[in-house]
Amino acid sequence: MSQPKSSKNVPAKNKSGVFRVKTDTVWGWGAWLRDAPGIRELMERKSRGLEDKKVFALVLGWQDLTSGRYVVLDDFARELVEKYREAPLTLVLPKSAEFRHWYYDNFPEIGVRLPSTENLRAMAAKGPFLLTSANARGGEPEPIAGPPTTVARVAAGRVEILRQGEIELK
Repeated sequence: MSQPKSSKNVPAKNKSGVFRVKTDTVWGWGAWLRDAPGIRELMERKSRGLEDKKVFALVLGWQDLTSGRYVVLDDFARELVEKYREAPLTLVLPKSAEFRHWYYDNFPEIGVRLPSTENLRAMAAKGPFLLTSANARGGEPEPIAGPPTTVARVAAGRVEILRQGEIELK
């Protein structure tokens, strides 16, 4: 796989606050994982609290995703990640016991967005970031192209489709 090209559209990792990002399906809002004020702003924009059951997706670079530091990948999940590593897919995976972060601490699992565009891969190479659609809670996201991203829960060798998109997992 080729390395992502640097892009002037990739927000600087040391910048604080919410940034707008183009995904393969919709415009999104993001905040770097280490940016507490940015995450709080993202929570405010989406009217979400720490007790909310809907968690922001986490976008990880390949090394972070496969390290076991953030999420647990059993053999089945690892096969899916390797097969679809550049596909428009979000996998809801068990959170690693070693991953401690004030936003994610109340959640037993995390939706990991596989970076399917060059822009998202370049950003993920800079570090982990949270991602959500750029719309108010309950509002319609601003589409870019194509069907929505497939979202699937993966645990104990099984797949549960939460939202069917372009990718059909079996």
